[in-house]
Amino acid sequence: VLVVSANAFEKNSENDVGVTADRFITKPVNICELQECIGRSLSLTWIFHDAPVNPPLIQDGPLIYPPVEWIDELRQYVEAGYLKGILQTLDRLNESDGIYRKFSDTARRLAGTFLFSELRFLLNRASEADTS
Repeated sequence: VLVVSANAFEKNSENDVGVTADRFITKPVNICELQECIGRSLSLTWIFHDAPVNPPLIQDGPLIYPPVEWIDELRQYVEAGYLKGILQTLDRLNESDGIYRKFSDTARRLAGTFLFSELRFLLNRASEADTS
């Protein structure tokens, strides 16, 4: 039995089903933590390989990237796998300046289809453009 909960305080407290802290995961779920927990529970050894990262499909010309503060905030949510945080940040970005709409729409499409590695690629490209 694995427990997933939004309440981080439950992790170290007693519970009705007798689940120990090593079988408790808090939301948003971190994929690495989930794999580790499943692996421990089932005595599995995971075998990973590096898959090539393809750039996101960007249409209709170049994107105008938002300032680094927005990119950093989005990156934190992407690394946490927090879809709601990503979408809320993109909403605020659109409200702040419509010039970033194409970037925001592209990021929203990637996040909405859980293409987080492609979204990371987009954010890295935005960071690189900011430094050049």
